[in-house]
Amino acid sequence: MNKDIYNSILFDGISRDDADMILQRLGVSEKSFGRGSTVLKPGENPGVFGIVLKGQMQIIKEDYWGNRTIISSLHTGDMFGEASCCPVNELVPFSIIAVTEATAFIIRHESLFSAGLIPCSCHNRLLYNLTRSLAAKNNTLSRKISHITERTIRDKLMSYLSEQAYLNRKNYFKIPFNRQELADYLSVDRSAMSHELSKMRKEGLIDYRKNSFKFL
Repeated sequence: MNKDIYNSILFDGISRDDADMILQRLGVSEKSFGRGSTVLKPGENPGVFGIVLKGQMQIIKEDYWGNRTIISSLHTGDMFGEASCCPVNELVPFSIIAVTEATAFIIRHESLFSAGLIPCSCHNRLLYNLTRSLAAKNNTLSRKISHITERTIRDKLMSYLSEQAYLNRKNYFKIPFNRQELADYLSVDRSAMSHELSKMRKEGLIDYRKNSFKFL
């Protein structure tokens, strides 16, 4: 069993032996994705959700004209597609793209909710952890909304970077985006954002190199 699966919130509070038993009973499959490949497509009901075992993925929303917004970044142990579990006929409104070579465990919705497949105590914990994951995703979306609703590009940048500093508990940190991805996440023009970052560095507010930032 891939040991990275135990890092997932889905198995928090569940022993490794019980997790192995659960995965065996659920008939989980491991799938690999090439860099840039689509993991989930919008407008479909795939009937599955997944757990990232290796690599990085992104949740993407595109409009009719192809303008892209990055909703969030996924790393080892993160879940995706679980929001379509309830109701089971909910269509996926976004796409998930493998940013790097990636692997994931794929779990079918109906197997998770099938009575008798999993002992009651483990089943209750799984459903509790699934609810926690959904709540965490809601908080992630709320934070993103707070960033992109700021009036200026500088305000958007400061809102996001301040949050990253807080989450890392220090004034120097790395973000999971390159320049274009950061612009897509904040819904701003890349050139205008890069210009604003340069101004902020000249003013002594921040320093940065690639995706590493520091508040001065």
